[in-house]
Amino acid sequence: MYKVVIVDDEPWILKGLKKKVSEFACHFQVVGTAENAVDAFQKIKVYRPDIAIVDIVMPEISGLELIKRTINDNLSVLFIIITGFEDFKFAKQAISLGALEYILKPVKMCDLKNALYKAKILLDKQRDYHLLKKNIENIKFMDSIDIKDAYDIQSYLHFNNVYGNYAAVSAINRGDLEYSFNNCEVSALFCEPDRYTYFISFENFDDLLGRIRNSLNNGTSYAGISRVHKHIEEIKKAFRESQVALYNCLLNQNTRIYCYNQTESNERLQEIKHVLTVLSKESKLSRAAISSILDDLITFIDEGTVRAEDIEVIYDPLITVLREYFIDLNKEFYLPDFSSLIKKFYCIKDILRNTRETITRSHIALDDQFLNPLLQEVINYLEVNITRDITLKELAHTFHINESYLSQLFRKETGKTFTQLRNDLRIDLARQKLVSTNLSISEICDMCGFNDYFHFNKVFKKATGVTPSSYRKLVKYEN
Repeated sequence: MYKVVIVDDEPWILKGLKKKVSEFACHFQVVGTAENAVDAFQKIKVYRPDIAIVDIVMPEISGLELIKRTINDNLSVLFIIITGFEDFKFAKQAISLGALEYILKPVKMCDLKNALYKAKILLDKQRDYHLLKKNIENIKFMDSIDIKDAYDIQSYLHFNNVYGNYAAVSAINRGDLEYSFNNCEVSALFCEPDRYTYFISFENFDDLLGRIRNSLNNGTSYAGISRVHKHIEEIKKAFRESQVALYNCLLNQNTRIYCYNQTESNERLQEIKHVLTVLSKESKLSRAAISSILDDLITFIDEGTVRAEDIEVIYDPLITVLREYFIDLNKEFYLPDFSSLIKKFYCIKDILRNTRETITRSHIALDDQFLNPLLQEVINYLEVNITRDITLKELAHTFHINESYLSQLFRKETGKTFTQLRNDLRIDLARQKLVSTNLSISEICDMCGFNDYFHFNKVFKKATGVTPSSYRKLVKYEN
């Protein structure tokens, strides 16, 4: 409900206007009246109305002067001007000062109604903009997003004024996608380095979904779509849902478009979640139990039936148990939380596999020597992310360390450069894959973070004395 102050030097007009405004009591409330501009100015400062209905010609101070004073005092009020003088110069002056509407006396009910609802539309948009801005500022995992100019967002906001339904659409490679937004209201667009998120108002969701699907058939885009929302307070939830849905496209790579669907997880996942709950309460965690859960999850993901929404349900309990396990081993181990997982497109399967292998194998190249605790944490992070093209600069940024200092720390504590240690970790992983799988050399090359087959052969031979194919043959012969 919006607050209204009415100002007119004629008491009977004042009384009539108050009665007319009261007929729209579901949207407007008269909080004060005044017969002169001086009294009106004081009441505006006290009551902070959203709307002021003001006569232009009054003794001592005119309605125009009252508008100027409120502007000088930074009081945000929408003015509806009324006067008995049919003189355009008054209207021109009032409009130049920011008045919303100009009505001639005697005030007709239809003119007042139109003016009030014009004010309501503008006030609704301002309210929604500030609410949107507040919600956006509260989205912690949107820290890299460049928010569009405030006036642009305000002019686009139609959540409550057009169709009432909206959804968030997060996409990679937006070029193919934007053609599907014709006849829709794009309420806001947020840009990140690798993706775009739109808030779309629409009349028919199935129609929008069909057009998005058609736009992706012949292109290179991927899109994750939130559930349908109606209230602007749910914008944070819609944003996260679209991010989870987009991550599902990465998880199941045959899926180009995915709609978030928070249904009950299947029985296998419910069982895993139950086991994790039990384990979290135990004082001593079993290596066998942890390994069994990781194996089950890896198998489940390999089958292609797990959804990002399922991972969302079990991931945080899993991370809690794993962190406790590594604490029991007196070993810190970096594991990204779910928000980081979907934001940075980490491969959940690689994380689970690397964690499983870290648990079962000794820490190579480090033996049992004492390490700087910070460097130990960095190396743990490197082990988990060894399959990615991770750089020293990225590590320094992730752990808020000077890049040069981190480089020196590697040399001092391990006797090796960052590149040498990274290659050692990758070669160790490659050795395991060569022995325990039937994957091709090229597949193992990619899996271990080497982007070039010939470089992989060169580094592997330097570390082991033989090529990857020869190593595989030798180990099988010895066994």
